Amino acid sequence: MALKTIHSGKISRLKVKEICLIICISCFMGVVFNLFWVNRVPFITPSKAELYALKNIPSFSLVETKAKFDQGGVIFLDARGAGEYELKHIKGALSFPATHFELYYSKLKKLLPKDTQIVVYCAGEECGASLHLAEELIGLQYKNIQVFLGGWVEWNKAGYPAE
Repeated sequence: MALKTIHSGKISRLKVKEICLIICISCFMGVVFNLFWVNRVPFITPSKAELYALKNIPSFSLVETKAKFDQGGVIFLDARGAGEYELKHIKGALSFPATHFELYYSKLKKLLPKDTQIVVYCAGEECGASLHLAEELIGLQYKNIQVFLGGWVEWNKAGYPAE
């Protein structure tokens, strides 16, 4: 079985083996290029928990986060957008959209002592806003920052206190 292509008026036949060879060589060249490229793409994407661990940011499960909530004395920061926060959020959480860090930090700075335990969350495990917010706060010398991996989706699904 051969495929026919027209190129510059000439008819040439590419056999399946030749096509496979071209594809294999292209894949090999792509892998080699990626290995030496400065902005390489990882072959295996780390999970959110692994990503936080690599950056030395503690992350909590739903059970651990609920225990911190029940314990009290912990500040919860919602890293989602203000509109999402207004719809519903963890009870007592402060709105702190990661995309507007400078604006919200100037407003909330007095409410966030640097030694207080702070739990940051966003929409869920696939949301990166909580990581961004946690990194910004750690960069400002906050000592007790943790991220709730499951975020609002998991909290709401469990039926825990919200407002």
